[in-house]
Amino acid sequence: MVMKNDGRESTKMKKNKQHKKYKDRKCSNKECGNLLNIDEMVINNDYDILPDGSYAFYCSYCDNTEIVKL
Repeated sequence: MVMKNDGRESTKMKKNKQHKKYKDRKCSNKECGNLLNIDEMVINNDYDILPDGSYAFYCSYCDNTEIVKL
């Protein structure tokens, strides 16, 4: 990271910071309510692709299936 003399980041570095590509989704199971980190699951290939092109993510706490169109 490039710092300026007074400790501020350069504007080029601010533009290159990673932003979340997908929002977190809340598990649809009313008893669970766990937040699913879609970005992390995509990086870890922790999903299934359905025939219609949507993605199926699974909650790690209650094994509920969340179907998301990316």
